[in-house]
Amino acid sequence: PRIEGAGVLALIPALISSDGASVAVREKTCNLIGNLCKHSDRFLAAIGRESVLRSLCECTANAQSANMRRFACYAIGNIAYQTTRGRARSPSHSHSAIELTRCIEPLARRLSDRDFKTQENAAGAIGNLVSSPSAAVIAEFTKHGVVRLLLRQIRQSGHLCVVRNCLYSLSNVCHFGAIKAAMAEAEG
Repeated sequence: PRIEGAGVLALIPALISSDGASVAVREKTCNLIGNLCKHSDRFLAAIGRESVLRSLCECTANAQSANMRRFACYAIGNIAYQTTRGRARSPSHSHSAIELTRCIEPLARRLSDRDFKTQENAAGAIGNLVSSPSAAVIAEFTKHGVVRLLLRQIRQSGHLCVVRNCLYSLSNVCHFGAIKAAMAEAEG
C-alpha cells in the first residue's frame, strides 16, 4: 500500500520513456520495475501497460548503457516470470503474456551483448517467458532464431551463468516440434 500511495507507479511510464529522461533515471527505473516484479505479481497491472513494455524493449538496445540493457532484461524477465506463473490464476495475465511476445526479439539480440551479465539476464528472461509458452511465443521464438542463438552461447560463452540460463530457456521449450526442428537444423 505504501508504494501505491506514494504515486511512484504512475510515474514509471514517464521515467522510463526515451522522451527526456536521463540515462541514469532510465537505468534506475528499469531496475525498479525488475525489483517490483521479483517476488510478487502485485504490481503487474500497474506496470504491465503496453507503453512500459515497449520502453523496456527500447532500453534493451540502449547503446550508451550496459546497465540499462542489463536492468531492462532483468525487468522483462521478472514480468515474464510473474505473468507466466500467474496465468492460471488470472485471465488478465493471459493478456500480458501476449504482450510479452514483443520482447522476444530484443531479448534475443541481447544474447550477443558485449556485457555477459546482460546476456545472462536476457537468457533468463527468455526462459521465464517460455516457461509456459503459447503458440504465439513459440512462433516468435522460431522466427527470431532464438534456438540458434541460445545454442551458440552454450557452445561459446565462458560464463557459467550465461550457459546455465541458456540451458534453462531451451529446457522449457525443447519438447515442441518447431523447437526440435530448429535444434536439429542448428546442429546441421
